[in-house]
Amino acid sequence: MGLICSAVYNASIIRNMNMDKLQMSKVILIVEDDVMQMKLVSDLLIRAGYLTVQSIDGTDIIALVEMHRPDLIIMDLQLPKASGLDYTRLLKANDQSKDIPIIAMTGFPLYGGPSSITDAGCVECIAKPITPPTLYEAVNRYVI
Repeated sequence: MGLICSAVYNASIIRNMNMDKLQMSKVILIVEDDVMQMKLVSDLLIRAGYLTVQSIDGTDIIALVEMHRPDLIIMDLQLPKASGLDYTRLLKANDQSKDIPIIAMTGFPLYGGPSSITDAGCVECIAKPITPPTLYEAVNRYVI
């Protein structure tokens, strides 16, 4: 079951209100099963001005993409129900999500080798533990 932070829960309402400043906020979907890591990444992104949507296990990822239309997805590779690479392939096969950049995130940077990560459709991989500069640099490469 996915979690939606309060900033994003209100994002769909805000987007319909034509508020210039808030309309410019980019939405980032975070798929991460570790609650502390999810909070860290989400807090860093919110502090940088992004809106976040959260999925704790990836099973609701298609519904979240359809509902929130994220500009970027940050995907943990080791999830409880399926691998992040499996979810990445699913997203890349879907017309609504195939063009959304996906950044892999893992405690094992060479998880399956670099080519398996890019072959699945991820644009790059960042290693845990996440540091703010690493996260911001990666996100800024794909979210304009």
